[in-house]
This record gives sequence, structure tokens and C-alpha cells, in this order.
Amino acid sequence: MKKIIASLLLVIAIVGIILVAINYKSITRFVSIKFWEEVFKTRQHTAYGDIGRDTVCVVGNGKFQILNTAGNRGLIMYRDDDLGIETLLDRVSKYKKVKGNLYVISDEGYGFVDSKTNQCKLYITVPKDEFIKSYGFDSEGQMHTVSAFVEDEHIQYLESFNDFSENEKKIFDKLR
Repeated sequence: MKKIIASLLLVIAIVGIILVAINYKSITRFVSIKFWEEVFKTRQHTAYGDIGRDTVCVVGNGKFQILNTAGNRGLIMYRDDDLGIETLLDRVSKYKKVKGNLYVISDEGYGFVDSKTNQCKLYITVPKDEFIKSYGFDSEGQMHTVSAFVEDEHIQYLESFNDFSENEKKIFDKLR
């Protein structure tokens, strides 16, 4: 009886190997297609476009994101007027999502993004004259700084860390 069972298992294994060998191309094609379908399912799509490999974190509908560019993480905001993106905080060192909201600590300050209202509160810790995006030149060749402060209805700049709510301050304290 044991010999019959062993022989039967051997025959089933051989038949299975033959079936796999005959259908190898269609099986690998099926597996490959399923693999890529799953990859594309996991990629998120937002109101502001697909999430790419440089995207570290997305909040709400995708208006606010943390992007990784050239080894530097930045909190960015997509503009509604199709003028591209604005970097709100550069050199993000820590971030955390809590109940869908995003808490960010960077070398330039603190940021809180409310995922439901698409509003961002920023407290800038560097001096205003050092919070610059770039430099520009006027017609006379004089160099001027271009401020990194963004004027937008979705951004609120706070005067003090204490202007964050008590709950927000507690989460920032844990994040530090």
C-alpha cells in the first residue's frame, strides 16, 4: 500500500512538472502581469497627480507632500493656480502622521498639515532674513533675496511655537 501511494505521488509530481513546463510562458506572463497590477494598485493617485518614487509622505488629497530630492527632504505644497510647487520647509529631519494629519520638524521650523481642511500651520525658527528661497538681481545688478515665505490661503504662519494647539505641541514634543 505504501508503494502504491508513493508511486501515485511520484506520478502526480511528474505530471505537475510536465504541465508547468508546457505552460511556462503563459504562467510567467500571468505572474508578471499580476505583479505589475499590484505594483500600480499600491501607487497612490491624488488630485495633484500620481505619487512618484521621490514622494516620502502624502497628506489628504495630495496638496501637501514630503519629497526627497537630492538627499534632502522638503515639505512641499502644490499650488492651485498650476504654477507648480512651493517648498514650505526644507531639510525635514522628522515627520509623523497622526490621524491623517502631518507633523513636520525641519532645520527651518515646524509644520502641521490638517488633512481634512488642507490647511498648513508653519512656525519658522530661523531669522526671517535667513529664510530665503533664492537670490535675484535687479536691472542695476543689485542682488536681492527671494523670501521663502509663501502667500497662499492654505498657509498660516505662526508667531510662536505656543500658537500651535496643546495637542499639536504634545505630538511635536514626542516627535523631537
